[in-house]
Amino acid sequence: DAPAKPPATEEEKTLYARMDELLAEVRAAKPDLIFLTGDLIWGDVEDSLTSRESIVAQWDALDARLNTLGVPIYRVPGNHDLHDPVTRDVFFERYGTLPRVVTFRGSRFFLFNTVFTPEGDQATPIKLTKTVRLDSAQVGFLRDELAKAPAEHDFLVMHSVLWFYEHDPWW
Repeated sequence: DAPAKPPATEEEKTLYARMDELLAEVRAAKPDLIFLTGDLIWGDVEDSLTSRESIVAQWDALDARLNTLGVPIYRVPGNHDLHDPVTRDVFFERYGTLPRVVTFRGSRFFLFNTVFTPEGDQATPIKLTKTVRLDSAQVGFLRDELAKAPAEHDFLVMHSVLWFYEHDPWW
C-alpha cells in the first residue's frame, strides 16, 4: 500500500524511493510477465480535486521505469490508482477495463477491480476509496470463464485479499 503520510513534493509523488533497487531485483528474477496489484502511484488521494496532469505524469514516470523490464505487465487498480472520475478515466484509458483474463502457459490469471469506482462524474469521499466486493458482473465473468475449459492453474489478481477482513462476507 502507499505510504501512511502523503508525499510533500511532486517528486515524492512520482516514484517509489527504492525503485532502482526493486527493478534490479525484478530483473534478476527474470520474470516472463508481471502482475501489479495496485497502489503504484500516490494518485492525489488526499486532494479534493485530482489533477489529470498530475495523474498522467505519475503514470508516465512509473511506466517509463517499468518498461525497461521488457516483459508484459498487467495491472489491477488500488484505491490510490482509482478513486475519482479523473483517476478512473486515466487508468482505464491506459490499461483497459476489467475484468479480464490473461492466459499464459496453461495458467489463467483473472484480473479484477476491487476498488470503489465512481460512475459518471460522481465524486468520491476519501472514506469510500477502500476495497469493495466483486460485483455480480465480475463474479459472473469468472464463472463463465472457468466453465469454458479447465486450466492447469487459475489465479485471481486483485488489489486486496477480500476474505482477509473479519466482517466481509466473501461471495
